[in-house]
Amino acid sequence: MGKRFRGVAVAAATGFTLASGLVAMSSAALAAEGTAGASASAQDVRDVDWRNTTFPVSEVGGCPPATVTFVDGAGETEDRVYRFAPDSEIVYGDVVGHGGESALLIMQCGPRNSEYSTAVVGVDVDESGRISSLGTAGNKATWEIVPVDVAIWHGDVAVRFEDFGTGEFTNEYYRFVSGEGFVRI
Repeated sequence: MGKRFRGVAVAAATGFTLASGLVAMSSAALAAEGTAGASASAQDVRDVDWRNTTFPVSEVGGCPPATVTFVDGAGETEDRVYRFAPDSEIVYGDVVGHGGESALLIMQCGPRNSEYSTAVVGVDVDESGRISSLGTAGNKATWEIVPVDVAIWHGDVAVRFEDFGTGEFTNEYYRFVSGEGFVRI
């Protein structure tokens, strides 16, 4: 996995350790409401073929929220291309506190034939198979700072970023808040 830091998350008394450092994280038990979205035939978030379905994507860089139909990991709106970041994995966990899993996707978006911004977007599937957007974690205004990995610990979201300009890595932490989406903690 190279520069990726998934793999090892070790529980500690006050937090967890990622390969990139020690961070104190508290558990989150928050109720959530999703944003209206598309329907999927699957009723479990892990059953959805995310790279080949239609679902609402929250803001990614300068790209506005949109409902996008993906085929082989990419989809287009009138003037934007949305796609899964190359080699990105889908991360599952309870980020909203409802006891079920949601999915975190590393997505890219931009105008055709340009550099793409990258962000982590959250999505959920309810009992009826309806897909809803949970919002964006780690949305940067530049294409040069990109999320390269994401992890979930007790409902909190850790995002590792790479700055292409400096070659440095940083971590940011988010918690889902109903009605607000992902809030940096």
